[in-house]
Amino acid sequence: MAPRFGDELELIFLNPCTENYLEEFSRLAAQGRTRFLVRPWTAPAREFVQQASPLNDRCRFYGLPEDPGRPASGVSLLEKGEAVDAVFFFEPDPARLSSALMDCLDREREAVVAPVTSRYFKKKPLFLISI
Repeated sequence: MAPRFGDELELIFLNPCTENYLEEFSRLAAQGRTRFLVRPWTAPAREFVQQASPLNDRCRFYGLPEDPGRPASGVSLLEKGEAVDAVFFFEPDPARLSSALMDCLDREREAVVAPVTSRYFKKKPLFLISI
């Protein structure tokens, strides 16, 4: 039996290419996660779902009705109050991604997967002043 995932929010940043998303999807599915929310419906998001769907037939993909773009075939719209096991962000705009990540603050045990952007903390300088 696959190990169960923890009771804490997991935040994963990765370089935005399909292979990295697929690798993370496989890792999360191996933990027993089966319900994946994909946001927003960009071309890379559709490509990811098309390639990830055949990898694990127990997994289901969802979208939000308010997200722009057209979901890939085989994707269901998430009903209000429905839970997911992981959220995959494909938002290329750093400001919109930051805002979307803020919406995840109340999530308790999902994995949140997002691309590294120019706002990623390791890309920002750090200044220390010591007295």
